[in-house]
Amino acid sequence: MSFQENDFPHLIEILNQFQKKNRNNPALIEKVVIELVKNYHIIPLYPGLVSATLMKMVRKEDPRLVRAGNWVTFQHKKKIYSGYVKSTDAKSMTLEHGAEITPLKRKKLKKAGLKGMLHVFEDQLKQDWPMFFFKDNK
Repeated sequence: MSFQENDFPHLIEILNQFQKKNRNNPALIEKVVIELVKNYHIIPLYPGLVSATLMKMVRKEDPRLVRAGNWVTFQHKKKIYSGYVKSTDAKSMTLEHGAEITPLKRKKLKKAGLKGMLHVFEDQLKQDWPMFFFKDNK
């Protein structure tokens, strides 16, 4: 097994821990995965170095220190916002190319207004490779 193959399980475990910690902020998870893939393309033989960058990539920041061009995410009242800072001054900032996420436990929606729905088949591995799943392994 190569050095590269040995580091992949560690990278997957770090991603797993990160998504559990940030489950309420899918935009942050998406951004981090995009950055990790970009870093992996730069140094594909060293996934261990790529996974080490994750530990430093996401940091708390004082809103006064944020500058135009920074990608940020934060909670304001009950919503989570994320995106690139277009402009900032002493009292406000403008985001662009971002998202506004409202956490919810349950909401009833009319199907007529839904567009572009995607379904994530969480059991795809089991569908494709049922021989890996036993009674104890759901």
